[in-house]
Amino acid sequence: MISSMKKRRQVPVLDNVTTVLHDIVRVVPAIPPSLVEGSGPTQQRIFFGSTLEEEGLCLTQLETDKLTELKDYWTDNSIADPLEGSGLERSHILRLLQGNHWDVRKTTEDLYKLRESKESRIPSLSEVEPTIETGVIYWHGRDKSLRPILVVRPGIYITENLSSDDCAKASIYQLEVLEQQLTCPLHVEQQTCLVDLQGCSAWAFPISMMSPVMSIMQTMYCARLGHMYVVNMPRMMYTFAKLVMRLLDPTTTKKIEIFHSGFEEALLKTIPADVLEARYGGKCEDQVTNFSVPQLMT
Repeated sequence: MISSMKKRRQVPVLDNVTTVLHDIVRVVPAIPPSLVEGSGPTQQRIFFGSTLEEEGLCLTQLETDKLTELKDYWTDNSIADPLEGSGLERSHILRLLQGNHWDVRKTTEDLYKLRESKESRIPSLSEVEPTIETGVIYWHGRDKSLRPILVVRPGIYITENLSSDDCAKASIYQLEVLEQQLTCPLHVEQQTCLVDLQGCSAWAFPISMMSPVMSIMQTMYCARLGHMYVVNMPRMMYTFAKLVMRLLDPTTTKKIEIFHSGFEEALLKTIPADVLEARYGGKCEDQVTNFSVPQLMT
């Protein structure tokens, strides 16, 4: 049981981003919160809301049963509610249940880890700004479903000689910006991730950077990934990656598209040309500065 926990650190409020959130609520109709892909244990919910009590959230029978099973597990084992008094959204419970394939014991453990991480690992902007301003990880525009686009460029990690710890902190900060400022429950809850491997090779691949970043996405920000594009993958790695993809869970692989080259058309199917950077086939100028502030969020 966690005791004497600190309050969750809030990322700096960005006026233009906050305004955009209000605009989303005002202009964009709520997408049906009952939207769930598939059924049974393999179902994937897209919208989780915030409190799990929103009108019309329409939990499935499986979700209702598993939430009850989780509470019974806590009662039977004298476990305090991991999120009680934390200020964290109750939707984290359902996100982690789904992410853990409905394993209540593992979900309980991960909820405590989540709370501890949220209250101890959120960095300040001053801590991560030097890393973010290299352009290694930044927000740039929204896709056609209004999901914010996170651009990750591991090649920068190599050329700028960044540390994996600094990149992990920068990713936590940016994903906290997503959760606190770029999303809106029942309207926009996920991100699109564009991973650009330009500058990487089979002999110089920053696994020490990407592994922590992917782990953070899966644990601290579970079920926030809508789609991932991996572009400019070295040819030797591309063949291997395609083989590995066949071994992954279908619910994961359908969210990921991998390209060695010729990715522009695929990106433009889901991302407006006027927000997609020119280096990826769009009409927007490539961003070269001010990476700490989300761009083109209107």
